[in-house]
Amino acid sequence: MQRPAFSFLVCPDTELARAELERLVAVHAAGGFERRAYFGDEELPARFWQDLSSPGLLGGSKLVLLRRAEALKADAWKELSPRLAGFNEACWPIFCIESAWQKGSPKLPAHLTKAKPWEAAKARNWVWQSPGLTRKTLPGFVLARFKAEGLHATPQVLEGLCARLPEDASAVSSEIAKLSLVLPGGQEGQGGQDREVRPEHLDMLNSYEGLDVWGLLEAIQEGGGQAKVWRHVLGHGGEDALFPLIFGLTREVRTLWMLASGEGGKVRLPPWLAEKKERAARRLGQVRLAEALSLALDAELSVKSGEKSDVQALELLVAGLLRLFGPTPQQVGRPSPVSRRS
Repeated sequence: MQRPAFSFLVCPDTELARAELERLVAVHAAGGFERRAYFGDEELPARFWQDLSSPGLLGGSKLVLLRRAEALKADAWKELSPRLAGFNEACWPIFCIESAWQKGSPKLPAHLTKAKPWEAAKARNWVWQSPGLTRKTLPGFVLARFKAEGLHATPQVLEGLCARLPEDASAVSSEIAKLSLVLPGGQEGQGGQDREVRPEHLDMLNSYEGLDVWGLLEAIQEGGGQAKVWRHVLGHGGEDALFPLIFGLTREVRTLWMLASGEGGKVRLPPWLAEKKERAARRLGQVRLAEALSLALDAELSVKSGEKSDVQALELLVAGLLRLFGPTPQQVGRPSPVSRRS
């Protein structure tokens, strides 16, 4: 089967998009591809354009991944169109559209839907789309992760587990990996033992409801310095707060974005809270809200790539939020309470 000339992965959940990417590579690129990654919300370097036309090292093939491709301007798509007009054996471009969905459909820039590469990909079935995890699809994803980790549980425990997990594939995978590690057989040389997840094991999961992200953002906007903000993070999420914070921040920013865009009628909040958040959303503006979402995605990517530990990523994320949302510029280079505890 010939691989697509190029592909689009449309999903706000980066972990699900990554899994689909690996599936595509396994099907179409068993011999291996040299991988290059770029970001559409940054200025594309000359190397990106060179990668689209030149072979990889030693004449091999390249997979050129462009994340956050929804941020590309119309001029960039016009420049891309002739470069994607034919099939290039030496290069497989893959574009990740990571924007949130609305009303069951991805929210795409108008210039993207009119671009020739998008039209060609839709016509040839080169577009994979997913809204991300939902309450309906979460149990199936959990069962698949259980199977991969060799775990099992009663229906009652699975129901309780799913009730505690967020609609975020990366966070769910992280929690299940944690369960796998502590159960017999979770470490090398311990195989062949019972791997049942029991009710008492659920107590070790992170609390995705305990970290009040809106309260955290309010604390940052009100000022008071790092100490107040870190007390909020450590008091509600502890040193394991990274993924709950990423999940909650992503959800909160999407709500604020809708309010800033005049779509308050689609947000289900008590009137007093909706009014409060709408004022904050307009004050912060879409530029800063978009940057906050980028901070969350960068923190997740840095941990998943092994570049940073959870604690390091948490420090940088909180420092970025202080800089972005604080009432006055913050000095964010000082050690945080987390680093002092490490």
